[in-house]
Amino acid sequence: MGNFRRATLVALLAATALVATVFAPTASADSVTDAIARLQVPVTELGKPLAAPLNNKLTDASAAYQAGDTAGACSDLKSFINQLAGQAGKKNLSLQTAQSLIAETIFVEGLLGGC
Repeated sequence: MGNFRRATLVALLAATALVATVFAPTASADSVTDAIARLQVPVTELGKPLAAPLNNKLTDASAAYQAGDTAGACSDLKSFINQLAGQAGKKNLSLQTAQSLIAETIFVEGLLGGC
């Protein structure tokens, strides 16, 4: 993916993050962990070698949140988004799938109060 396309994707996602933060519902432990678990389903379908490291980031984010470490969960989710953006448009990850996963992740960040 060219730098312009990546920059455009990042700008679009940043705007989406702002909207998600403004309209974020109140989080509960169940809603955050459930939302992360829902993300793991389509990530698993990406197959090797992409799925394992992405799911590890989601598992880490969920564990951090459950341990009361919201900043750690946010960091893990940011890392997840960065990896998706870096792989978007490549062999195992279409732009559309990456955008969908990133949008859902931004929603989870909104549940956390905005990361």
